[in-house]
Amino acid sequence: MARDKSELVSALAQERLNTTQEALRKPWTSAISGAVSTAAKSLLTIRSWWSSGFEMTFVGALEGLVTFLIGMGLGRIGGAAT
Repeated sequence: MARDKSELVSALAQERLNTTQEALRKPWTSAISGAVSTAAKSLLTIRSWWSSGFEMTFVGALEGLVTFLIGMGLGRIGGAAT
């Protein structure tokens, strides 16, 4: 496995993140659970549904941007090492 770099990276990522290929193949489950958790948050807090929705959208977009930038940075570091 160590000879094939992509296999090694995949195995390490699965181990560290506790993910499986089967779990990653169910995008509808992730989408539904995300939508339900957002709707539940607005029901359990005093804030309005649109305020909670905007907050979740903003946080999600910010998280996506940060993750993208980290990935780009790591990609440049990894590219420079080879």
